[in-house]
Amino acid sequence: MLLQVAALHQLGSLTSRLGTVTTSLLTDSSLKLLDTVFSGLLSPWLAVRLASSQCLRHVSSAVPSVLTPLIDKSAEALENYKGSAEAVSGYSSGLAGLLGAVRVTPNGIPHTRGKVIFNCGEELLRSASQSSRLSRDRTKAGWLLIGNWSPGGVIHFTDALISGSIMSLGSSVVRGLLPRCMLLWRNAFPRSSKELESEKARGDAFTWQVSLEARAGALASIHSFVTSCPDLVTEDITRRLGVPLEAALSLLTLLASSNSPIKAYSGQLKAPTATVRLRLLEVISVLPASTLETSYAGLLRLLVSEFCLSDPTTSPTSCSLLTSLLHQDDLLLLQGAASVPDQLEAGLEDQVTSAVSGSHALEHDHTWLYRAQPDTGVTGGQVTGAPPLGVAVIDLSVLVFGKIFPRAAHKHRLQMLTHFQDCIKAAKAAKLEVLQINIFTALLSGLKGIVEDKVSFGGTEVVSAAVSLIGPALTSTNPQLRCAAGECLGRIAQVNNYFVEIEELGVRVPTRQS
Repeated sequence: MLLQVAALHQLGSLTSRLGTVTTSLLTDSSLKLLDTVFSGLLSPWLAVRLASSQCLRHVSSAVPSVLTPLIDKSAEALENYKGSAEAVSGYSSGLAGLLGAVRVTPNGIPHTRGKVIFNCGEELLRSASQSSRLSRDRTKAGWLLIGNWSPGGVIHFTDALISGSIMSLGSSVVRGLLPRCMLLWRNAFPRSSKELESEKARGDAFTWQVSLEARAGALASIHSFVTSCPDLVTEDITRRLGVPLEAALSLLTLLASSNSPIKAYSGQLKAPTATVRLRLLEVISVLPASTLETSYAGLLRLLVSEFCLSDPTTSPTSCSLLTSLLHQDDLLLLQGAASVPDQLEAGLEDQVTSAVSGSHALEHDHTWLYRAQPDTGVTGGQVTGAPPLGVAVIDLSVLVFGKIFPRAAHKHRLQMLTHFQDCIKAAKAAKLEVLQINIFTALLSGLKGIVEDKVSFGGTEVVSAAVSLIGPALTSTNPQLRCAAGECLGRIAQVNNYFVEIEELGVRVPTRQS
């Protein structure tokens, strides 16, 4: 299975590099290249189905003439084999991957194909309740293409919501559907505390699982809308998007509380709940920081709880963003030129060992099939998939913290800095270093935000609390923590127009104007 995944990734990367030269391979009947890749959509292994979908995206990006025929073939197969869980999963992800290729093809696809895919997803959602065996698969597939969710956790099919993959087609497709989408996004979550209490009182583990999957899909479609149609995101639209986002934050606050309705299900709903958190933070990260201004207190509690590892039932997970926030000279000191691995070698090893090491993989986040991917220098120009869910949530919590921290009141900054010190003092040895990395990455992100926004860090109490937090890390045995502590200290000096006295270290740090 791992070899199939690696082979499909490399085939996709090669076709991307070859471009239209790939046409000769597709027309060679002895190779049956497209048939071979297409057959992977019916594999019993999810990783192979997703790798095949990503490979189809690469192939259709390289040879745009096959894009529309492949969409037609996938839509027809999805209709014919919707009684199979593997087929529903495979062909829907294949369609999502093909739609992800539209953005890089010169002529796109016929406008009617969007409606065809819309109808496929709507039919999946309509039939989701007809078979409990396929309910989750059809709901997930429908949300990957189209779908909607009504308040109270009950699937409602009289309307449909263009979801992430269709949203990625851009403003020309979405503009006429936006009023309808706004209404459905608003109705995707409980609209009042009374509705939230009512929902808490009913449902079993399976109902909550489907509910959380669908709500994560709703938030994913909002994120896709904001990133794919920026010209449609006006101040009024942003203000109206704040309503479902605040409702999602209230739901997550309830689920994390001591009287959470999902605590009785022994961790079965931990991953779906984390996915909703991830999707909410993704949306907040691409909207103006003022969008949830009235909910900063609840949002900061959620963020701090996440990267401070407040949940004792989860294993300590480290943020992956620290090196990206450090100064470039620090990276040379940490890595050294001789220790930087060959990018092609690293990419291949990551693909083969992804299931073992928990590194980047498409299984962690299906939306990577249609989202624009970052260029990492690996062959093919793109990473192989999303980071693990736990890492992704912590990374997003750190990034959003960097946006919100500059807007927090000075007294709240002091409370958070004091809380960070208390968490480090109380941490057990097994998770101390991981916790420190998360906290210093978040603090560095927040300080960078303060520098960019050109706001004051705070008075003497805030500076003293920050220095007390940073001081011990300057002598840490971990070089990353030492570099992070030094960078934080420099940032504090940068945003204060006076000398920072560090009495316990005997250091006097000169400042410069921000």
